Amino acid sequence: GGAALGFLRLNAPPARIFMGDSGSMFLGGFLAVTTLSLSHPLISRSMWMLVAAGLLLYVPLLNMAFIIIVRRSEGIPISRGAADHFNYRLLAMGISHRRVMYISCLLATLAGGSAIVALSARQPVWPVTVALVFVLTLYIALFLSGADVSEYRKSFVPHEGNGRPSLLRRVPLRAFLYLIDLTLIPAITAPTKG
Repeated sequence: GGAALGFLRLNAPPARIFMGDSGSMFLGGFLAVTTLSLSHPLISRSMWMLVAAGLLLYVPLLNMAFIIIVRRSEGIPISRGAADHFNYRLLAMGISHRRVMYISCLLATLAGGSAIVALSARQPVWPVTVALVFVLTLYIALFLSGADVSEYRKSFVPHEGNGRPSLLRRVPLRAFLYLIDLTLIPAITAPTKG
């Protein structure tokens, strides 16, 4: 948490550092594993714990779902980078970089706060919370879908040769990484004696 807050301070506009794939995958994996490990003993509430984790990760999940829907509807491969993230759409609407950051933090705080309130309240609060978040998400998606991001997309035009390594170079690296995963996951999750 401290590292994430320190990163957020240095990533605020004008950003001095940026998070790469390793940092974002570590944080996402850590949150997923923590959620699953905390919900395991609470079988009756495990579904609501997962919903709470979804609310805590509302901004990245909203961004991911929005990107997938937009790219599929426009025929753009999901794996190709394009300026269709919600931050580009907010920028295209004339909102400053700093305000885009504040909007993202506000959405994350509201969603996380509603998850904490709903977890500490009685279970009948959950359907209302999920319904409100769903309606809010639809309004946000409709609002963002009207943004013209064509100016930002110019920097994402694929260039010749797409810069990816050949299949022969990618497969051994991918196989090596899978082998590491298959070795480390059982070693980490194995129960200890004593």
